[in-house]
Amino acid sequence: MSDHLPVTGLGTSLATVGLLAVSSMLHAAMFVAYPGRYPARVMAVESPKVIAVQATVWPGYSRALHITLPGIAVPLDGPGAPRCQRELALRARGFVEDFLFHAQGVELRDIRMQDTALEEAEAAIFTERGSLQEAMKEAGLARPGDVDPQRPWC
Repeated sequence: MSDHLPVTGLGTSLATVGLLAVSSMLHAAMFVAYPGRYPARVMAVESPKVIAVQATVWPGYSRALHITLPGIAVPLDGPGAPRCQRELALRARGFVEDFLFHAQGVELRDIRMQDTALEEAEAAIFTERGSLQEAMKEAGLARPGDVDPQRPWC
């Protein structure tokens, strides 16, 4: 008899359940701190997926936030990334800058946070042109976040 669990069967099922539980706990740690719609002023585009904003979360009260766009993956411009992917990442950043800095107004929807004392948050961003995330996907500069991260961009 073997002292090891088989690669498939009960061992795999337990590992899958464990991973799902951890993933669920990490995601559950985020909550909608500011439900609804909030006007924001874009301060900087840090990356195609992270935007620094000043958001009016209460009348007369605004907060500096670093908004991560939920539900999408973007090409990365980092060491070891193929040249075509780095070029695509630069195009994506330029697209986001153009989309936001030329907008008549910017709005955050349902701001999710782990802790309201932090500046890191997650929210959908809209302008009069619609959803930033959807516009990026339509332009081929983002894809759904559940796509295999190993899938090449180019």
